Amino acid sequence: NASIEAARAGEAGKGFAVVADQIRKLAEQSAQSAVNTRELIESAVHEVEEGNKAAESVSEAIQNVVDGINEIAESSKELSVITKDQSLAMAQAEDGVNQISEVVQANSATAQETSATSEELSAQAVSMNELVGHFRLRND
Repeated sequence: NASIEAARAGEAGKGFAVVADQIRKLAEQSAQSAVNTRELIESAVHEVEEGNKAAESVSEAIQNVVDGINEIAESSKELSVITKDQSLAMAQAEDGVNQISEVVQANSATAQETSATSEELSAQAVSMNELVGHFRLRND
């Protein structure tokens, strides 16, 4: 509109036309700047949304890691209890084996004593048999 009015004014409107042209260029630049600003804002909003998605993904991954660590800790506790129970059972088994060993040793000593006594009784029986063999019984 300003350009049209400057053209009607003729020679006197040339200065006005220059100003109008500058205003038009400034308006175009302002419009382009507004478009650029809108695009930058949209891009920033998109980047923020992507950042939020990434943060949520990282948060889920960290939660999964924490859950995994908790499971490992629980398994370690259970394993510790099982290990203690097995250690106690092994100690009891060792005590039982030691007791059996003592009984076997005592039985072995008793068997040796019994064997010696048996040999002595056998020798005395032979001797007694020889002594009895010297006597004769009469039949009346």
